[in-house]
Amino acid sequence: MDKEKNFLQEENKTLIQSQLIRTCYSEARIAIIGLIFAISLHIYLMITSGIPGIKFNLALLSTTIALICGVLYGAEKKIQSIKVLSRLLGFSLLFGFSILGFYLVYCLIQIPVGDLRLTTFAIVIGIIGGATLTFTSHRLAFLASSIPLTLSLLFYLFAYGDNNFHNLITGLMVIIYEVVLLGLAERDFRRRRELFVTQLNLKEEKEALAHTLQTVEQLKRQQDGDYFLTSLLLKPLGVNRSKNPKVTVEFLIAQKKRFEFRGKEQEIGGDICIAHDIRLSNRDYTVILNADAMGKSIQGAGGAIVIGSVFHAIIERTKHSREVSSKSPERWLKNTFLELRSVFDSFDGSMMVSTVIGLIDTENGLLYYLNIEHPWNILYRDKKATFIEQSPSHHKLGMSMVNQEVNLMTFLMQPGDVVLLGSDGRDDILVDTTEDDRRVINEDEHQILERIVESEGKLEKIYDVLKVYGELTDDLSFLRIHYAGDTTKVESQEREPKLLIASLLESLQEEKAESLQSSIMPILANVQEKTLARVYNELYKQGEYFVASLVSEHLNNQIPMKTNYLFLASKCLRKANKLQAAADMGERLLLRDPQHVENTIHLAKIHLLLRNKKRSEELLQLTERYNVSNAELNTIKNQLREFDD
Repeated sequence: MDKEKNFLQEENKTLIQSQLIRTCYSEARIAIIGLIFAISLHIYLMITSGIPGIKFNLALLSTTIALICGVLYGAEKKIQSIKVLSRLLGFSLLFGFSILGFYLVYCLIQIPVGDLRLTTFAIVIGIIGGATLTFTSHRLAFLASSIPLTLSLLFYLFAYGDNNFHNLITGLMVIIYEVVLLGLAERDFRRRRELFVTQLNLKEEKEALAHTLQTVEQLKRQQDGDYFLTSLLLKPLGVNRSKNPKVTVEFLIAQKKRFEFRGKEQEIGGDICIAHDIRLSNRDYTVILNADAMGKSIQGAGGAIVIGSVFHAIIERTKHSREVSSKSPERWLKNTFLELRSVFDSFDGSMMVSTVIGLIDTENGLLYYLNIEHPWNILYRDKKATFIEQSPSHHKLGMSMVNQEVNLMTFLMQPGDVVLLGSDGRDDILVDTTEDDRRVINEDEHQILERIVESEGKLEKIYDVLKVYGELTDDLSFLRIHYAGDTTKVESQEREPKLLIASLLESLQEEKAESLQSSIMPILANVQEKTLARVYNELYKQGEYFVASLVSEHLNNQIPMKTNYLFLASKCLRKANKLQAAADMGERLLLRDPQHVENTIHLAKIHLLLRNKKRSEELLQLTERYNVSNAELNTIKNQLREFDD
């Protein structure tokens, strides 16, 4: 490092010397023209005045000036060595001005006292001053040009002067004049050298700045290329493939980071929206996801790519796997959440995502969803906007909350309802800037409701309204769900329960249990709830528990917010000795209503019958939160102790 530094210093020193010498050559070429003109006029005066010996001096002087001109106009182009140019200039000026001094002293000696001698003396003084200040960019040059003339003049004054005292005074004045000139020349030389040093430093800084800018531009191009490639990975993941006529899904995504690549403006960020149509347990659902990955630009895009890739894999698996598509919507959402959580936990907190994952039953408009530390969902109904929930149900994906319970939420949409899912970019809006340039960010999470009302729940208007309200400071995304419902729905009819029961039991004789559910659907369609409830009770009394469970499940599908029908179905399935189906039905209800203590106790009993001791104990621990105590609960606890024995 020191060797390199010394090398650079030597190289800079050489460059500065080269600049000074070449400047001296350039100025000397101009000065020599003036000198030739002045000497020519002086020679003319000498010749016309009849001074003897001028022709010889003219020949000598002409030869000398020609030699100097040859050096000044020819040497610089042919000689590359700075040292040689420096020495050649110094010696040529020393020789030339020595001859010039000899000529002028000769003229002073030969000229009688008068105006011509005074003119010659003035020419000598003028040439001394001019030469000294002309060659200040090169020490050797201004010394070689001024000192010979000064010495020649002093020689004349002290050797040939008429008045020794006057000559002494004049000589001292010449010496003082020369010293002052040399001082000025030295100061000017240093100033010029410092100027060249400054110019060199500026040039180096400019080159370094240009190199830095070039590097930055190159890195920017590489970064934009990385952004572009990442956006290519992200683009096919954020797709809307929902085509169900009853549920319309729309996206609005405005990423904060925008960049230009190959003349096209692109954007990249951590927000993503996904919508698909899937089928679960022989019912059609629209699955939706709105996610916001931690970080902006490429960091956020990385999280969006991960959740998008895993979510698409889950959807494709659901579409192609009979085992997965047979799951209930509650179980499907729970499994999806657990799989996503497992993936993001592997990043050890370096990648986190907030999201809402939901399923919409296209027949009844029931929205099953998980809010994973995402902003609250918004309902737009009758030109009013309200929040559906008041708090998120889970921590962000990637926070490694291993023991966190899955808390599924539901919302029954009415025909014409609009539900909006959105990232926190809707709230992180710059609304003002203080006098000391501090940014004022919106802190009112309810302001979005006003914006939704202003925009009438339409995505194309929401973005414009938010921009009028303030400056977006984060990635922004909205997923809009419009539920149209079934406009061809037939009014419920009053049917005779006995006839319905007979039809159901007849189907039971003709169909296998696995296909019975699909065969009885036409029988139960458009039947009033109170009639189906009486049918259920009669079947339960007759011991037709399996058929009763199907009626109860059908009731839940028709009236999804009455979750107790799931509990009744689970009880019937247990009595029908279909324990796994009973457990699945009870788990569905547990996900939707964990406070249904009777279901939790019943579910613990089922798992005990399935020899699933661990799950039964977990369920009993849940009941301890509600301080319940009944005979059945104590019986299960005793059976668990006997299970250990």
